[in-house]
Amino acid sequence: LTWISSTSHEETHRAVYEKKHPGTGDWFLQEPKFQEWLYSPKSSLLWCYGKPGAGKSVLASNVIETVIETFGPEKAVGICYAYYDYTVASSQGFVRTILSLIKQLCRTSAIPDAFKSIKRNADPASTLGDQHGFSTVAKSFTEVFVMIDALDEC
Repeated sequence: LTWISSTSHEETHRAVYEKKHPGTGDWFLQEPKFQEWLYSPKSSLLWCYGKPGAGKSVLASNVIETVIETFGPEKAVGICYAYYDYTVASSQGFVRTILSLIKQLCRTSAIPDAFKSIKRNADPASTLGDQHGFSTVAKSFTEVFVMIDALDEC
């Protein structure tokens, strides 16, 4: 799937999650608003904000792991995420983000036929790097979780 995107947020996720001390962020996972977001059958947004260095990335990694543990085995649920860092140019940009999210979703679902022809005939960035490309893949799931850390650094 590197033909879709060479950007990998998995390494960043593992590195951030490994920094977490046992029990860190458990309070957040038990919050009613988080539980409602996690189990709500309707589309919703959970927005978390705080000062730089407050630990939002560690909370985000905890949320990602919780979503993976809760829904990961279900092939009908898509899970994708992105971490941003203003010092890492390769992690920035709308098109790169969309392509990275698409690549993650394609790992757990069959690659749509439309994408197979794109692989042979076109540049993924120009063909898939928009909302349409993402929604094409997302439609193959009953539910999709998208988690983005440090959106302001994109």
